Amino acid sequence: FVHGDMHPGNLLWRRGPTGAVQVVLLDCGLVIDLQGEAGEDLTRMVKAFLTKTEEETAELLVQLSERVGGKPEDVIDKDGFVHGIAGLIKESNSVGFKLSK
Repeated sequence: FVHGDMHPGNLLWRRGPTGAVQVVLLDCGLVIDLQGEAGEDLTRMVKAFLTKTEEETAELLVQLSERVGGKPEDVIDKDGFVHGIAGLIKESNSVGFKLSK
């Protein structure tokens, strides 16, 4: 499942009956089930963000576009696209992320 409105206000932590930490998701009205190819593609992209270089991740985005009807020749300036997406990823990676204050 993918939550369509994920932000810190919709994410809580609590201790369960055994003392284990549980994640509680709120406001799940915008949730979709990604099974099949769409879920696999999202999984591949998330893994790429975590384990691949920015350029490899951008290349994967181009490859995955073919699964939804895109063609390699549709990308007019592939090198420019990859460079631009890689730059966006690098910029976002330089911003700190935390779930609480």
